[in-house]
Amino acid sequence: MDFDGYLREGKKFLNKEEYLQAIEMFGVALILQPDNQEVRELAITAANKQTSQLLANEAKDRAESMGIKVEDIDKAIAECTEESKLSIFYYIRGLISESKGERSRAIADYSKAIKNEPDYPLAFKKRGNAYLDNGDFDEAIADFEELIRLNKKYNQDNNAANVGLGRAYMERGVAYYKKGKSEEAIADWNKVFIYKPDDPNAKGLIEMAKAEKCGNSGFPFF
Repeated sequence: MDFDGYLREGKKFLNKEEYLQAIEMFGVALILQPDNQEVRELAITAANKQTSQLLANEAKDRAESMGIKVEDIDKAIAECTEESKLSIFYYIRGLISESKGERSRAIADYSKAIKNEPDYPLAFKKRGNAYLDNGDFDEAIADFEELIRLNKKYNQDNNAANVGLGRAYMERGVAYYKKGKSEEAIADWNKVFIYKPDDPNAKGLIEMAKAEKCGNSGFPFF
């Protein structure tokens, strides 16, 4: 299939709300034509929609696990008297806000969750991602550093924690790179291999950073 074929298939998947497949098609199209702005914008759109979908799904699942409906989250927060549950409710509302593109509200709720429960890895992860998307790189780096610390503190010799550590180093590396600190970014991406050997994403990011082929817009899926 040629460039036009991958572009056409990507658009079909995007229209059907099959975002992962759309991202894959646009990704191949970008390899064939790296400077094509239309494809880059479509890839970003697909990635953002995929992220929103995942956030909304996570909010729904977590709300149901707490015995409430997503649409009742404000009421649940107002009536909650248990600090541990309140942190989860704030986290869920943060997910809902972020899925709608309301990043500032999401950050505020993730911060409330952290205030209630200072050692809340998921809240640090999501707030770090929100800061990163917002262009607040110092704040994102600080949250990913805390996420790394918490993973190391509570989950030693745990495979799931290793995956979380690898992802945290990956994301902190992206924040460093977008801040213009390529050396720190590469150092973090190299640490990913300790926890996720042969990770293709880390390899690709390191190669791009070393070659200096792309700037801040070179990460359409972060």
